Amino acid sequence: MNSPGRTTLWLILSILIWSVSPLPNARPVLASSVHLCAQSGPSAQSSMQTPQDKDRSEPPKPEPGRQTLAAERELIAWYEATLPHFRSAGDPAGEAYTLLTIAETYLQMGEKQQALETCNRALSLTLNHSRPQELAQTLRRIASICESLGEKQKAMEADTKALSFFRTAKNRQGEANTLRHLGVLSNALGERPQALDYYNQSLPLFREVKDRNGEAAVLHQMGKLFFELGEKQKALDYLAGALPLTRATNNREGEARTRQLIGEVYQSLGENQKALAQYQQALSIWQEVGNSRAEAAVRKRMAKLKADD
Repeated sequence: MNSPGRTTLWLILSILIWSVSPLPNARPVLASSVHLCAQSGPSAQSSMQTPQDKDRSEPPKPEPGRQTLAAERELIAWYEATLPHFRSAGDPAGEAYTLLTIAETYLQMGEKQQALETCNRALSLTLNHSRPQELAQTLRRIASICESLGEKQKAMEADTKALSFFRTAKNRQGEANTLRHLGVLSNALGERPQALDYYNQSLPLFREVKDRNGEAAVLHQMGKLFFELGEKQKALDYLAGALPLTRATNNREGEARTRQLIGEVYQSLGENQKALAQYQQALSIWQEVGNSRAEAAVRKRMAKLKADD
């Protein structure tokens, strides 16, 4: 195996070992990857880039509690130590991707501002050296962090830029995901006509790439939006369109959320028996998947419904 290939392998192994083993076990592995990065030269660029053919517009969500705070800080220190080697090897893509990994670790630790600053460092590297796909992915991560910080307008700005780069890269999946997220952000900002426009743009793209989960999510969000606008029959129509898609993809939580919202619409219309039937089906699914909080919320609605009868 050539040096760039070994570099990639060592980095993957270091991450895996770090996630499942005590911290010191990962040190020699990550140290080896640093050494290989220094030796591999510019040809390592391609091995260290994010996969170009796979949409990674929705950032990963690490499991909480997997590492101690001290271990996470030491992990960041190790990743920071690799950065000069990427620079000396002339590999800005590898440096940027490592920075994004550091940002995600900060995010897992709850240090959102540090995560955002690190993402911006990555973005400054990718602006002059990356392909549109990489720029779009970086901007999507920045948008996600901004949203978690409550900076929805900044998230909108980052997503709008990401959308342009996804279109340049002809990444229809990334474009669809970004449009949907722009719809969510617009709705949260009270810009409902704009939200509907984004949802309507994303819907045919999800159908084009045969992403039924994405399509179901958009239909659900449109149903929710029309319900908030008081257009209850339209809401039911869109939610009815989402339901078979969630079942076809075995998206149990998606089905439960949709059934619960359908129940709320029926309840608002005074059709209590239809509402109760939807709540009961949602309740069964929440029990099945072990979501006690959602189960409690449905039980509360059912109790109110029965009290009103």
